[in-house]
Amino acid sequence: MPGSSSVGKDIISELFVKNSSEINNILDVGPGWGTYFKLLNYCKPLNWECVEIWEPYIYRFKLYKKYSKIYVENILNFKPKRSYDLAILGDVLEHLDEKEAINVLLKVRKYSKFYLVSIPLDAETGAGVGTGDIDWKNPFEVHKGYWSEKKILELPFSKEILVSYKKDGMGVFIGKSEIFDPLFSEQEPTQEYIAKSKFLKSLRFSFPNFVYFIRMLIPSEIKQIIKKLIDR
Repeated sequence: MPGSSSVGKDIISELFVKNSSEINNILDVGPGWGTYFKLLNYCKPLNWECVEIWEPYIYRFKLYKKYSKIYVENILNFKPKRSYDLAILGDVLEHLDEKEAINVLLKVRKYSKFYLVSIPLDAETGAGVGTGDIDWKNPFEVHKGYWSEKKILELPFSKEILVSYKKDGMGVFIGKSEIFDPLFSEQEPTQEYIAKSKFLKSLRFSFPNFVYFIRMLIPSEIKQIIKKLIDR
């Protein structure tokens, strides 16, 4: 889903404040509805950029109001033209297979000083692929990788991890890269996405939000009655 569990958010905020003097430029990978922007942007003025693979989310969640630059790209193919102080991968890596996820982390560590990974520990909970692709009309919401805390802490660069926390099937891991290059820049960087027809597209893609929240307000008993009536 485009949101994120509340697990570890207090720890993330605390570490962010502690290291805020080192963090000014943030890359939010797969921002969804902007969970981490809302969580951290109050601390001080920051430059937020994001990589979002699913274009409709840009309008559905009005990401163009939150991020100074938006890149519509698969993080596997993203080529940054600059370095960042923090890269956020909140509920992202589980949507890649494990080899792809490791390759993403290996590259992120080159262009980001700190990196934050929040991920469902599906290998521990036995969760399936999920229904995010159906619920959010987004084919990229399916889970492909099955992670555990043990797998994360066995990665070859795990000694960089400053925070390892898990609760209720979620894991939060924050690292400080030892191979960070502050002058990192790809020769042919990914082009910035320019949002157009914002009002009309936001209306179009925001309608499912209204339907989703109305459904959340309906008691499960009433939903069952409605389903029975429809199935007749």
